[in-house]
Amino acid sequence: MSHPPLDYGYVPGVLPAMIDLARRQRAKDRLVVEKLADCFRPGPILEIGAGCGQLTDLLRQRHLDVTASDVQPFFVDYMVAQGLPALVVDALDLSAGIEKPYDNIFSQSISTLINPDPETIRRTYESVRAALNPGGRFVFILPSRWGEHWSKASDHEQIAQAAGLPLLRRFHNQALPSRFYARLPISALRIIEGSIGRIVGVSWVLVFARPS
Repeated sequence: MSHPPLDYGYVPGVLPAMIDLARRQRAKDRLVVEKLADCFRPGPILEIGAGCGQLTDLLRQRHLDVTASDVQPFFVDYMVAQGLPALVVDALDLSAGIEKPYDNIFSQSISTLINPDPETIRRTYESVRAALNPGGRFVFILPSRWGEHWSKASDHEQIAQAAGLPLLRRFHNQALPSRFYARLPISALRIIEGSIGRIVGVSWVLVFARPS
């Protein structure tokens, strides 16, 4: 049974605010993608729930083959206008929107995984597994290491495992509030993130792998 995509409150009027948020977080995101680059296996990458495409843009600057996607056409139109390859894709049925499976899929805070409905979370992980090649990776940034009562890292690990995506590794990310990343030297930030950030960072990076 197919389900119509949900908008999760993302209507065209939010675009200016999302663009501004992406601009303010760019310094932090530049460090995030340095960590993400080590999590992927060789091969094409699909970002789901890309919004304005800021992470796809930064990863492509590192010469990675990344395609952005979002369920909202206005986000995709914006990303294409910025020169990014982008697709309209529903995270609950990824295979319907892509031509072939990917070696890597990643997402930051996508609504279908930051969700109080366990069924939606389960369907998302199953959709991701179906859209990955055997041995492929799914890298997910869970925005709070503490989690809501319905969105803890341990809950995601269990649901993903049941969906056929066992956990490969996980680590903390982002030791400082976002505003500090544009104020401190990049060398100092790398040291902070590589040490303190991996222990007390405010978010989780979860790396799942589809078995070969």
